[in-house]
Order: sequence, then C-alpha cells, then structure tokens
Amino acid sequence: MSAKDRRFWIESPNPDNCQSTEDSSCAGSILRLDEAQSRHAQTVLRCQPGDTVTLMDGAGSEWIGSICSIQKRCVEIQVETINRHLSPTWRCVLVQSWLKGKNMDWVIQKATELGVTDIVPMWTQRSEVRLKSKDVSSKLEKWNIAIQEACKQCGRFNAPTLHPPLTFEKSLKEWAAPDSLIALTAALTPETKTIRQVLEQSPSEDAQRTNSTVSLWIGPEGDFTESEYQILSAAGAHPVRLTPHILRSETAAVTGLAILINELTR
Repeated sequence: MSAKDRRFWIESPNPDNCQSTEDSSCAGSILRLDEAQSRHAQTVLRCQPGDTVTLMDGAGSEWIGSICSIQKRCVEIQVETINRHLSPTWRCVLVQSWLKGKNMDWVIQKATELGVTDIVPMWTQRSEVRLKSKDVSSKLEKWNIAIQEACKQCGRFNAPTLHPPLTFEKSLKEWAAPDSLIALTAALTPETKTIRQVLEQSPSEDAQRTNSTVSLWIGPEGDFTESEYQILSAAGAHPVRLTPHILRSETAAVTGLAILINELTR
C-alpha cells in the first residue's frame, strides 16, 4: 500500500497537532492525526510505524511523511516532503435544490470528486425537505465530512466550499444576477443550447477556461416551477440541455458538472 492509499485529513498545522522546533511547514516537523483519523489509521488501514502516508488539509497543502509513533488515540507523522496545490483560476458553482434522503449526500460526494469549487444547497417551491435550524447544522457538518472523505478518496487537495443553504430568491441574487457570472440551468425546453455553445458565445474572452465563474442550477425532484424558470431566464441564466432524455435531479447534477468542468479545463 502506497502513500496515495493512506491519505488522512488534518487541520492546518497548529500547536495542538504540530510538534516542531522550526516552522511547522518545514520538513522534519511532526504532525498529529486527531482521534478519529488515528482510529481509522490503526483499525481500518492497519498502519504501522515506518509506513509512508499523505496528509491533506483541503486548502491546497500536502504533507508526505512516515509514521513515527502510534498511540491509542494519536498517530504522529514526521514530515519529509511538502507540496502546495493551487486552486483553479475558474469557479464552478453547483446550485443544487435540496433532495430527499441520501440523494443529496451522493450529489455532494460526486460533485467533490468531479472538481466543483462551490456547493450551494437551495430550497425551491417544490423542495420536499424542510428542516429546523439545528437539523440544517447537523446536515452541513455531515456533508463537510463527506467532502473530506471524497477528497481523500480522489486525491483532491483543494476542497470545495459548502455554503449555507439559501432560498431560491437569495440564491438568485448571489449566483445568477452578477454580471461577472455565467449561470446555466438544466432544462429540456426547445431553446436550450449545449454548455459548450453557451460558453463559446459568452462575451468574456476567458469564459471557456480561466478566470470565469459559472453556476449550474439543478431543480428538485419535481423540477423548477414554470415561474422559477422564467425568473432564472429574466436574471440571465441560460437553459442548457445535458442529454436528450429526462434525468433525475441527482443524475442531472453529476452529468452537468462533468460536462461543464471538462469545458473549463480543456
């Protein structure tokens, strides 16, 4: 098993997780896994002293080192190599209507693996999920853990930002109205274009690749209402077709992101 198979999440070095006589960002520092990550290292991956591992913080830092100490609730790693991964110059924002059950969990996991930079949960007229504030906080905490696990699995060092959930109206103001942003809405209406066509026809010279912010709006299980489509269109959002077929909301999100990120990176 290589270091790529032993990835662990760590908060940015601080006095609680770093032992160093010099700058904690330097090789030779000793970093500590928290209790949950230490338990995973011991009971799931069966790590042993001397094993090479990779540490990541979701902010672009990568530490490669070897395990120098294993205790019941703490695993320590001596850093040997440090790498810094830059975030993309473009932003890809998924504005996702809140879905029932585990479908939302699945979308957030796959969106992270695909490379989305921002995830915005949204309540629409047909959203079937309504939660109290404490339940929303619990969901966000669960989803942030899912994002960490997805980053570890796929080797992504810059984690997406999970935004607090917004209503349709507030999402519109932030992620569809600004002139610097290209908003796309998955739809099956006759006037739809492909994502490539919209990006190529954008007045911005950088629309296809660098320095662009593109939001992809995905409706709930029952789709956006006709009035919501009209409001999005009036705000400048472009209706785009993803396939010739009707897709489930979670399928549309993943399909749309795969197409969009491929266009932004080609």
